[in-house]
Amino acid sequence: MKTCPRCGAQNDDSAAFCGQCGAAFEQAGAFAQPAPPGPAQPGPAQPVQPAPPPPYGYQAASAPPYGAPYQPAPYPPYHQESNSKATASLVLGIVGLFVCPLICSAIALILGSQAKKEIAASGGMMSGESSATAGIILGWVGIGLSLIGIIIWAVVMAVVASHSTLLPVILSAL
Repeated sequence: MKTCPRCGAQNDDSAAFCGQCGAAFEQAGAFAQPAPPGPAQPGPAQPVQPAPPPPYGYQAASAPPYGAPYQPAPYPPYHQESNSKATASLVLGIVGLFVCPLICSAIALILGSQAKKEIAASGGMMSGESSATAGIILGWVGIGLSLIGIIIWAVVMAVVASHSTLLPVILSAL
């Protein structure tokens, strides 16, 4: 029979734990860790020492009021993925100003509006709203400049056609 060192109860020799208190018996060749000392009880011989003052500038966290919702611990922000349609909208808006105004600018408008919808639906997981907005603006500028260019070209052609004597002069200058 084994005697429990904690509570003094009698247990079988094959028992690994005390049936009364659950304390582990020491295995052969193993060392049992002593129980951690309990909190010291102040008595007449042991006066209570006051806690040391907090360091300068320390502000204790105040407890939330009773019934307040639980506030989880702040975690680092997630890595935001950049929306590829927003980037494509910006690039096509820039290219639309110089190379192929009508087609590239129209595609920049479409991609920019799709990107803004996707970014809003992602709940903060995607970035690139400013690129999408810039692509939309550049798309409108490209379309506007294209329309102005078409109007100027049409006016010039109308003037040239009405004055047939200017047509050979203009063609010879080219």
